[in-house]
Amino acid sequence: MRIAFVTNVYFPASPYSAVGAYISDTARELVRRGHEVFVFTTAFIDPFVYEDQGVVVVPVPVRKTPGWIPGIIRMESALMHSMRKIRGKRGWDIIEVVSDSPFGASLGLLPPAEGKLVVRVHQHRAPASLPDCQRILYDWLQHRKCLSADLCLANSRAAGCKWRKAHKLNGHNPVHYAWYGLDLSKFYPVASPKVNYRKKGEKIVFFSGRLTKGKGFFNLFRAFREIVTVKVPEAMFVFAGPNEEYLDLFEAEIRPYLSDKIVYAGCLNHDNLPDYYSQADFFVAPFLTPEAFGLVFIEAIACGCPVVATNAGSTPEIFKESKCACLFDDTSPEGIAKVLIELLKDEKRLSEMKRHSRSHAERHFALSVAVDRQERIYRQLLEGNLSPKTACC
Repeated sequence: MRIAFVTNVYFPASPYSAVGAYISDTARELVRRGHEVFVFTTAFIDPFVYEDQGVVVVPVPVRKTPGWIPGIIRMESALMHSMRKIRGKRGWDIIEVVSDSPFGASLGLLPPAEGKLVVRVHQHRAPASLPDCQRILYDWLQHRKCLSADLCLANSRAAGCKWRKAHKLNGHNPVHYAWYGLDLSKFYPVASPKVNYRKKGEKIVFFSGRLTKGKGFFNLFRAFREIVTVKVPEAMFVFAGPNEEYLDLFEAEIRPYLSDKIVYAGCLNHDNLPDYYSQADFFVAPFLTPEAFGLVFIEAIACGCPVVATNAGSTPEIFKESKCACLFDDTSPEGIAKVLIELLKDEKRLSEMKRHSRSHAERHFALSVAVDRQERIYRQLLEGNLSPKTACC
């Protein structure tokens, strides 16, 4: 197959994006399987077309333009120009848009002969941080992108059902799902970590992600600082991630309380993360906004680190019939503290969860398994025979 990915994140130009890393790993794996793969992206390390382990990466330059709407128009024009220049006479079999932004909205204008259009759906609504007028246009562009798609492909059944309901998609716009996967040769239990922060007798709780309210970080921090450290003195909280979105709040409410028991590790890239996951007793994610698919969960369990997370969004689906996760509902600081304390004091359960973590990742979320699923859906789409097994609702 001749496959084109259109995305606003791509590794290594997006070093902290789990989705960017997944796209690059998937593209390389598809090339290894004999497919011809192109990536059109606004995240690039070279302004000229270059090759990344067989994947042809086509930069789509985004020049600063006054005004949000003129900027989108200019970006989409650059994308269409790049795709027409590269496509050649053969065209594409599959064009997959992997973007939470309006990037790629113009692809619905392409004639059917250009290839089957697959839109990978994530957030069902625009970020609340955008001004009202931008949010309305953002949602409209996402809606039009889905209406013009031959297939909307969600990261999980839960995300797909939510998207279908939010955008009122009918039977002519099928929504199917395919879980993301992870290159398990990059995420694995590290026996001798380069960065060793574990001290004898300490129990470590680890968090990695954007330090925002939606991720539940500030509730988690309060839970640990005010309750957990008092009742479990040997507990240590290590967290990592970008903090620009709430920098003032971070400086006022977080930095003054950093200590040898509460450690900020800064922004970690994919080379550093396995060291931290491997030393933690468990990874905690008290998300207030349900995740479409939590790749961070898969990173954790691949390194043998159990997960403690909110029982919402795709999380119950990812850990269905699994013994490597503890899911909870109460995301208040008191509710989070209660779960953490119970687990930190239950060494037998923690040991059991650790033992099942890596095997769950290997069975369901290895990159090869994920690409098998994706290839199968591509072929079914080209043959006009999508399986009802992957339909969301």
